[in-house]
Amino acid sequence: MFKKLLVIGAVVTFALVVWGCGGELPKGAVAQVGETVITQEQFDQRVADITAQLQGQAPDKEQDPEGYKLFEQRILDYMVTLEIVTQKQAELGVNITDEDLQTQLDQIKQMFGGTRPSSRTRSSSRRSRSTS
Repeated sequence: MFKKLLVIGAVVTFALVVWGCGGELPKGAVAQVGETVITQEQFDQRVADITAQLQGQAPDKEQDPEGYKLFEQRILDYMVTLEIVTQKQAELGVNITDEDLQTQLDQIKQMFGGTRPSSRTRSSSRRSRSTS
């Protein structure tokens, strides 16, 4: 599992360096990863979604234009990284299940002293209590 994540990390790093080299984008695009285009509309929607999730903690475009520009850049970087990982995952035949991910998260929590059970464990215990 660690090897898979290491490979994906290396691929993402390489791809971001290549992506940063630039090139002509199709009309209405803010980025392109391989043949996949990230449109202005998709980007605007993601910015709106993340802004809503942050509930007033996102930089204000009018009051903090530099902070807002950095915020948008980080969102675009995230979208590009996500697309690169998605494409490379298929190309490399990497298949990470929700269970694999939860196992890794639980291990990380234990390493750092986390004691909260996973949501899957909590919902299972709720079901068993409610059926008793």
